[in-house]
Amino acid sequence: MKIKSPIIACVILTILSVFTACSAHTTTIENISTNVAASVVDDVPEEDECTDETVEEKMIFVYACGAVLEPGVKCVPEGSRAEYVLELAGGFDEGANTIYVNLAAEVSDGQRLYFPYIDEDMNQELGIQDAGGEGMSQSGDSYPVNINTADVNRLCSVPGIGETRANAIIEYRNNYGLFEKAEDIMKVSGIGEATYAKLEAYICVQ
Repeated sequence: MKIKSPIIACVILTILSVFTACSAHTTTIENISTNVAASVVDDVPEEDECTDETVEEKMIFVYACGAVLEPGVKCVPEGSRAEYVLELAGGFDEGANTIYVNLAAEVSDGQRLYFPYIDEDMNQELGIQDAGGEGMSQSGDSYPVNINTADVNRLCSVPGIGETRANAIIEYRNNYGLFEKAEDIMKVSGIGEATYAKLEAYICVQ
């Protein structure tokens, strides 16, 4: 027994040393874990910092008219293209000149975006109401135009009426007589309600 006692004492001391080392190692790991967790929490932004600020989009107004199905003032985001305005206006009307307007062009606030018809003379300026209420084109033509007496050139001065439609109107007059009211122009082939809505302010019968 006396011979083995020193051996047992050494074993016990070794076990105690290992236990102490393991305990210290565990404490170190726990401390590292605690520090890492605290660091992660500190790096998480507060709720207010995660909230995106709401950016209000600026809107502009563009007047779409001419060979479109739904002419009128359209409200679009700033930076929009002519193609988007055309879409809001219902697309091209029948007989529209689909390549005249650059659909990739950016529109501006207060712009008047006119889509012509394919047979329309674009050298004719559209009628603009003067202070007296009578429309005048840049060429001096007055509005409204009497569709019962106007010749081809005079009819072509009306926005939306080109040479083809002007000849059709005259042919109708020759075959069926004078128009009794302006709405009768819709009896002419190729002129429906949508087209008449664009012509109404520029024509009359006398």
